[in-house]
Amino acid sequence: MTDAREVTLKEVMDDDWDRVIALRRTEGDDRLVASNACSLAETRINIHATALAICAAGEVVGFLMYERLAEEGRPNAYSIFRLMVDARHRGRGIARAAIRHVIDRLMNDPKLELISICYVADNAAARNLYGSLGFKEIGLDEDGEMIAEFRP
Repeated sequence: MTDAREVTLKEVMDDDWDRVIALRRTEGDDRLVASNACSLAETRINIHATALAICAAGEVVGFLMYERLAEEGRPNAYSIFRLMVDARHRGRGIARAAIRHVIDRLMNDPKLELISICYVADNAAARNLYGSLGFKEIGLDEDGEMIAEFRP
């Protein structure tokens, strides 16, 4: 396990793109999360999206994106819509630490109402991770993905 204090989040800048794109997914992850290249491109058109490199011991080991849901008329709500940890760094608690850091970051918004996250409904690892961090499942979205919410 990685100590959560060793995991940091860093806004992805232009010079970080190559490191984020080079992160490797495990076989089968294609159905669970979009490619990092597509996600980074999305930040160029979605002004409410924030792309973060997940770092451990000074190395980029993962990627996370969230957005403020302002365009949906919910300026005090956020959605974590990308999370991946490089295949070589799985099983060390990095995803858990990254989500905790994002929750802490978003809790700085005094008007925060909720943080949502979606995942493939049969992804037991995601269900267990998010549930252990206080996310409550509320049902399936129009694409059949599970929606879970964290409320402060």
